[in-house]
Formats: sequence, structure tokens, C-alpha cells
Amino acid sequence: MDPRHPRHPWQVIAASMPQVDATVLLGDFKKHRIEKSELWQCHVCMAPAPHAMRVQRMRYTCQACKDVAVATVCPWRARVMTCQLESLVTIEVAYNHLTPARAPRRPVLTPPMKEVV
Repeated sequence: MDPRHPRHPWQVIAASMPQVDATVLLGDFKKHRIEKSELWQCHVCMAPAPHAMRVQRMRYTCQACKDVAVATVCPWRARVMTCQLESLVTIEVAYNHLTPARAPRRPVLTPPMKEVV
């Protein structure tokens, strides 16, 4: 088995945190895009009633890893699971970037910043 690709690669970065805090945490990630978004049975919160959570799978799209390894795709992935009932967020990541370098990016306004502006 390849040590870079274990059977269960997902590591929890943040569990059941408020959506505002999760937005700030996602802003610290390298440039990424949502690859797939779907609804699953919720396991983020502890609410007893069955309800859904939104699962967004993200993929790295920054130029930094592309510059390091032209023929290789960066294996980094993230999963953002948002409870539709209580708006709690769990973030998981899998695998590592090819390089820790970051490409320059434009600043992103968070929801609290948009309220002030």
C-alpha cells in the first residue's frame, strides 16, 4: 500500500463549528474550487430528527503545484459538510499539496466584512 494514499485519507480539520468561523478557515486554504456538491444524511450535528447536510468536495486549482510538477495533478482534496438544520460545519482534508508555496490571490470578503461594507 502506498503511504501517500492510505485507505482512509480524510483528516478532520474542524468539527461542528459555526459557519462564520468555517468561512474564515476556508479563506486560509490555497485556491480551490467546488468539484461536487450533494446532500447526505447529516452526521455533523447531534440533532435527533433526521435531516440533510450539504457535502461539498473541493479540489486544488492553484498555479503553484502546477509549476512544480507539470505532468502531475495535485492530490489535495477537501470535504466541507454543512448541517442544513443548525448551520454547523465540519471540514476534512485528504492528501498533501505538491508544494507548500502559494500563488498570489485576491482578498475575499467574508460575510461579516460584507455587513460593514
